[in-house]
Amino acid sequence: ATWRVAGLVRANARRVTLVEGRPAYGGTPSDASVLALIAEVKRRGLKVVLYPFLMMDIGPANSLPDPSGGAAQPAFPWRGRMTCDPAPGQPASVDGTAAAAAQVAAFVGTVGPSDLALAGSAVVCAKPGEWSFRRHILHYARLAGAAGGVDGFIIGSEMVGLSRVRSAPGVYPFASALEAIAGDARAMLGPTTRITYAADWTEYGAHVLDSGNEVRFPLDPLWASPAISAVGIDYYPPISDWRDGVDHADAAQARSAHDLAYLAARQHSGEAFDWFYASPAARASQTRSAISDGAFAKPWIYRPKDLAGWWANAHVERVGGVELAVATAWQPGSKPLWLTEIGCPAVDKGPNAPNVFPDAKSAESARPFFSDGTRDDLALLRALEAQIGVMDPASALFRAAANPLLGSGPQRMLDPADIAVWAWDARPFPAFPMLENIWSDGENWHTGHWLNGRLEAAPLDALIAAILADYEIAPASRLDVDHVVEGYVIDRPMSARQALEPLTRLFGLDAGFDQGRLILGGRSSRPPHPISTEDLVPDAGLKPFRLRRAQETELPRELRIGFIDGAWDYLAATSRSRRLAGAARREVSLEAPLVASRAQIDSLADLRLKEAWIGRETLTLQVSPRQIALEAGDTISFAVDGRTRLFRITETADGEVRRLTAVSTERAPAAPVAAVVRPRPPAPPELAGMPFAVALELPGMLGSQPVLQHLAVHAAPWPGALDVLRSSGGASFEAVTSVRSPALVGRLLADLPPGPLWRWDMAHAAEITVEAGDLQSVSDLSALDGANTFAVQGPDGRWELFSAARIDLIGARTYRLSRLLRGLAGSEEAATRPALAGALVVGVDEALVPLTTALSDLGRELTYRVVPSGFDAADPSVLELVAAAEGLALKPLAPVHVKARRGPGGVALSWIRRSRIDGDNWELADPPLGEALERYQVALFDGTVRKRSAITATPSWLYSPGEELADFGSPRSTLDVAIAQISETTGPGFVRRGLFRIR
Repeated sequence: ATWRVAGLVRANARRVTLVEGRPAYGGTPSDASVLALIAEVKRRGLKVVLYPFLMMDIGPANSLPDPSGGAAQPAFPWRGRMTCDPAPGQPASVDGTAAAAAQVAAFVGTVGPSDLALAGSAVVCAKPGEWSFRRHILHYARLAGAAGGVDGFIIGSEMVGLSRVRSAPGVYPFASALEAIAGDARAMLGPTTRITYAADWTEYGAHVLDSGNEVRFPLDPLWASPAISAVGIDYYPPISDWRDGVDHADAAQARSAHDLAYLAARQHSGEAFDWFYASPAARASQTRSAISDGAFAKPWIYRPKDLAGWWANAHVERVGGVELAVATAWQPGSKPLWLTEIGCPAVDKGPNAPNVFPDAKSAESARPFFSDGTRDDLALLRALEAQIGVMDPASALFRAAANPLLGSGPQRMLDPADIAVWAWDARPFPAFPMLENIWSDGENWHTGHWLNGRLEAAPLDALIAAILADYEIAPASRLDVDHVVEGYVIDRPMSARQALEPLTRLFGLDAGFDQGRLILGGRSSRPPHPISTEDLVPDAGLKPFRLRRAQETELPRELRIGFIDGAWDYLAATSRSRRLAGAARREVSLEAPLVASRAQIDSLADLRLKEAWIGRETLTLQVSPRQIALEAGDTISFAVDGRTRLFRITETADGEVRRLTAVSTERAPAAPVAAVVRPRPPAPPELAGMPFAVALELPGMLGSQPVLQHLAVHAAPWPGALDVLRSSGGASFEAVTSVRSPALVGRLLADLPPGPLWRWDMAHAAEITVEAGDLQSVSDLSALDGANTFAVQGPDGRWELFSAARIDLIGARTYRLSRLLRGLAGSEEAATRPALAGALVVGVDEALVPLTTALSDLGRELTYRVVPSGFDAADPSVLELVAAAEGLALKPLAPVHVKARRGPGGVALSWIRRSRIDGDNWELADPPLGEALERYQVALFDGTVRKRSAITATPSWLYSPGEELADFGSPRSTLDVAIAQISETTGPGFVRRGLFRIR
């Protein structure tokens, strides 16, 4: 539960990045679980990158001093906030002094490879009191080595607040520490493991100080180190600067925020490449400052997005505005890049700031600039397609300048397989995120970076292209469509038009043809095309245009959309949108074989109904052939009654003039809003917990059918039923019984001393903790009648049966059992010894199932398997146990009321037998014998020496004076006697032994 596969490098790259993820920022994975997980990922044929991940476990309203000048440290901050105290730029900052070096050294620590050893499946440290960064990283390096090695190892990530701390001008102690840690990791992991540090996208390159008069490259010694295999970058730069409406700087460059060509071009241009915003006010007004480098002509220094510029050039530092004579240790193009993370939140305008994420408990939680916070899966998919495509030579989006060749060989600066996408979660979708009662971060999924539940979806343009290809129709000349579809069903033979029509109606697409090829477009957000009176050609009635307004009765009051709800086991569902005012009465239904979320369909229903009312006016006009560029879907501006109006072209017809049909529309119509709608969470999957089972051999119960062994089974969660299979040799198994309800199973919390027999034990109590169950007090009579009966296992493995009349709840799943009746049903001997803390306690009720009643099973060692009903006997969830019945249930109970009386013929011993079968009825004249013959074994002892034994057929025996003199030399006043009834099946039963006074 504390580890998950969190990064995936493209579907076909077969690499998984393991990231230490701790739910609710708590808990630590065990070393054994790390080793097991690495082994499992390898078994699946995947490559393994081990990525020790630092989480800042700082809760809200803390009193920790904030080095950056705040009243307290922010809640659950980004690890990149870690820095010296006071931080750089703060009054009295230690940055640039020896004190900063001391602080960094204290954080890094001194643990080395020789201090860490593997003991079993755990790493032990020779410096147990040092919990340092070095220990953290090298601990996992040792584990990676113990696992047989890994393909990649990350020595840290995004610690920009520390890597930019200086101990003197140009001296960066944490960067030097990383270089040393990389060397130690290399020594521990060998030459085949790729090792890197995952730098933040603002951290990997230049550190610019004093308005550019000082430029340093803190991580260059690390990147140049022979221990480092590649330059690792967590790459989250802005790749768009989109705003609502059409009056912003990027509106003329793209048709929408999802324009793939626009997003691809911004990988190697735009913000953080061509220009920057000097302040929040400048961003709000889109006042862009150009990035340049004056006389030095090295603008790549200031361009975090210019990976190729940084990678292909020598790095010469500057001090006082003058370049130093010698370049840094970095050799241009000497090592490939490794994008250890890329990603984008699934939120409106996510590409504006791919690095931000939603997390209500964290002070870092944020939306991208100018985002309305609504979910937008297409933003995530388009951003990833653009980011990967620009770097991939196999993609139509590839730009050689963004990913140049490494020297003269075929290898490039970045292998597309070395792009790790954040994040793919190993928790099962859709259980995560819908089961928020199990996973508290499910809320973050809706607009977060997760690929689960999104990567399998298809952009609508890709779906349409696939449909056209299936019908062998020429590809569309243009698909200006910005929607995403979870699934689409074509379940019978139909034409391509029939297949596409539900999509065009639901998503509001305008269709047209260009030289015989299909054009499909959404509602354009580009600036409208103006139509003036000079462009008009009067029609036959000499009218320049005609405008018709539909009556309200022609318009829909309610729009219903039928769809397939992907969150509800793909059941048919309906979404409604309805106007609450007006005279309209029409109801319109659309049926779409579309798999979607209710949130998406609800927003589409609202938008389609709104468009129907906005577009109630239809404009027809004839224009000059000069307007040949206008097509269906374009927006035109046209003056009607002295007021400029917007109309969307729905149809064009060409002849001597061009005839346009258009409907009224709004400026920059709203895109479908994918709001968060809470479907009812599904029931948790009925997964059987690993069962716990114990075979109980109990003495004679009070029923008529003796059971040689019982089985108590518990599992959480309970699967509903469990089958019990048996084998005598382990080769094949047969079903013997089934378990329908879990047994009450618990443990003693403290020792239970020996107790009195045949009366209430008022001195002792049993404190137990149980896995599940509701225990309650009962009356004394009910306790005497068998209610609240328990079995507790002693150190010798024998079970004592006792009942408890009083039960008190004293803690969570913890009870005190008192007013006890001890040693029931012949278990007196077990009641004479203590039951120790931790001893197993089992409720004796109908949940116990009989294992065997057959005499042929006595003494046989049998193998049992407990398996959820319907599962195979070899399933990993099967519990196996071995048990052999000794026959305690067949042993006669010990006699009672033993008396010794001296008479003329000697000492007469007498007793009363007890029955193990149907003997609990006081109205019977004589209890049932329970055996074929009545026989008893009598033995006399002198200390540990047996003096005499005899067999008698009656519950009495005469000890003659001669026998007494021969055994002891003189008459005795007491006799040490042991008496047991004999069974033909099991021999002597439970023994009644004691020192009896002769009367």
